Formats: sequence, structure tokens, C-alpha cells
Amino acid sequence: MNKSIPNIFSGFIISFFILQYHPTVFAHNEIPFGGEGSDNLAFEAVLANKLMNQFNSSNLNSKIKEILIGIPVKILESNHHPFGDGQSNATFNYGNYWKSKNPIVIVRREVLKSGEVKDYFEWDASLNIVNNPDELNIIKINQDDLFFKPKSWRDWFYVSFKIESYEISKVVNELGSIAQLSANRTLPDPEKIKLELKKDKSSSLDAFKKHQWGPGYNSMAYWSDSVHGEYPLTENTWLTTSVGGVSTWLVTPGIDSQLKHLYTCFQGRQFDAEKKFGVPSGAGLHKIGDAAESIVNSIESLQLPVVYGKSNSSAVLPNGSKLSYDLTHTLVARLLNPGELFLTSQSNYHWYVNPTEKEFCVEIWVHQCVPKGISNNWGFTCH
Repeated sequence: MNKSIPNIFSGFIISFFILQYHPTVFAHNEIPFGGEGSDNLAFEAVLANKLMNQFNSSNLNSKIKEILIGIPVKILESNHHPFGDGQSNATFNYGNYWKSKNPIVIVRREVLKSGEVKDYFEWDASLNIVNNPDELNIIKINQDDLFFKPKSWRDWFYVSFKIESYEISKVVNELGSIAQLSANRTLPDPEKIKLELKKDKSSSLDAFKKHQWGPGYNSMAYWSDSVHGEYPLTENTWLTTSVGGVSTWLVTPGIDSQLKHLYTCFQGRQFDAEKKFGVPSGAGLHKIGDAAESIVNSIESLQLPVVYGKSNSSAVLPNGSKLSYDLTHTLVARLLNPGELFLTSQSNYHWYVNPTEKEFCVEIWVHQCVPKGISNNWGFTCH
């Protein structure tokens, strides 16, 4: 299933501009990922900073409903499964022949409140691509996918804006009785953590630690000092892709629950570790090997930057063409709003960063089979 965000693409317009960046501004913290003035930034930090700059700039424009950002990349997989489940760590670059850690090109899609949709292109400055709409060739496959290239180039770039983000209430309504883990515990937030948080004004993590957990959950948090933040280069050499640990409470399918359900709190930004390794705080890019996983923004009142990745293997190139720099994947980023979930199905990738000094707590729903919408109860009932 590859459903895009619903009902936002009426009045589709493509506009051709080269975006001009202003100094990076962070809505929640002014220190860029990887540290101020660092010359040691990893691919992840460089891109995360650009994404946050775009997100924060768009928040200043009252005409914009949301933005999606597409980035052509090459994802590097691994067989490292740090949590012993289907999820395996990954990283990315921009192909074997691109020497910079800056993206070759990013495409920002503005979804306006009026219903219009506009695409803007930014090329790396070293390419000296002229800011002229007539200098680009574009093939729009559908409302979500497009090929593009400078007219003087032989090879193409591809981006997709497909990302599965849904209103939690919509999914829960369609789940019906499946949303009930056990008696008196229903999705979202079956343990009613958010209600406790409102009553005593604690930090999210404090509320989790003081909570009296229901049947099936661990009473003491499981702790990991990394969230898919290590990529194996050799048998004994590791590349750090993110920093910050995670506290988790979970229940597995059985007597106490119909599905695997997790409450997860990511540490706030780890400034010293960010600067040491040149990476963002949060979770590293990883491939989903289980049927599907949903990140559910039901606890916090903040937006969470999320990134979805997929292979280009299904993209049919124009006759006799190939992709520039042998780029094999596309990433698309957006802000996950409170009350939304972000679903990633098997064989695709996701990545999310924590832009706050405080912990960021979410629910995670692990699906039992690849979701096909309501036809199989979003993957919680398998036929």
C-alpha cells in the first residue's frame, strides 16, 4: 500500500525556482545539529539542518498548509539488527561520484491552504545551475512522483512525495474493536499517559516513570543508549549516524494485548555527543523488516520531523535513460503533527530526529502484516 496524504492535491501547479537559504533557524533550539561551526558533519546532520531550515521557514508563511521535501539519495543497507527484530540499520550518501555531503538537489513541495501545490527546486551551488524555469525538463508520472533534470544533462533525477501519514482518529475509527488491546485499554494511548501528564504537569519521561503500568507492560523502562544510530563499516568499525538513547515500555501480543504496542521516549538533544560525531540526536535511518511500524504522535504537543525512504526500483525511466550518480532511493520528509501517525511498511525505511532539549515520547504500533488500509484492519488482522 502506498497511499499518499489524502485530499491535498487539487489544483496541482509546478513552479520552478532555485531556493535561496537563509541562516538556519530552529523552532525549538538555535544550535544546529552536529554543533555550531563544526567541520565534522555527517550526511545525516547536513541534511537534517537543511530540513529544519525548510520546516521553520514554512511555518512563517501563513498560506502554507504543510511542506514535503524530496531528496534523491543512495541508501546503504546493513545486516545489523540492534534490537533483535526485523529493523536493520542504514545510512545514505549521494552516489559514488558526488564528493560533497550537501545534497545534489532537494525538491520542496508546498501544499497551500488554497489547495494549490507548488514544487521548488534547489541545486547544490557548485553545479552553477541557472535560476531559470526553462532550463529544466520534468516528467510528472502522477501527482506524487516525478523525473527531472537540467536540459543540458543526459541523466535524470527522481523524487517521490509518497509518505503514509494519517490522522490517528481516522485509523482508530476504522480499526473498531481491533483498537482495544484488552479490557478498558484502547488505542491511542491505552495507558492514558497524556491524561496523567496534563494533571501533574510533569515532564513526559517523569510521567512515564511514575505511571502504574497495566498488565503485560514492563514496569521499569528498557533502556538503549542508541536508536539505530550505528552503521557497520567493517567487522570492527562503526559509523555513528545519530546519538541519544531511548526508554521503552512495551506489551507483546497475547493475553494482555492484541498487538505489539510500545511507549518510547527519545532523549533530548545530546549536544556534546552531536558535536563529537557530527550527527543529529534521535533515531538513525533504518529499514523496516517487520510487516510495518507506525510512529504515533499522541503524547506530545510538538511536531516531530520524520523521513520516509524507498527504493527507485519501481520507477520506470524515460527510454534509454538512467539516474544521475546512480542514485538508488528517494527520501521524503515532513513534520508529523500531534494527532497523526507515520506508517512505514516492510522493505522501506524511516528516520526521525529530536529537535528539542527535552525528551520526545511517542507510541509505536507494530503491525502483524503489511497494511492494506481498512481491508485488513491496517495490518492488524491478516488474511
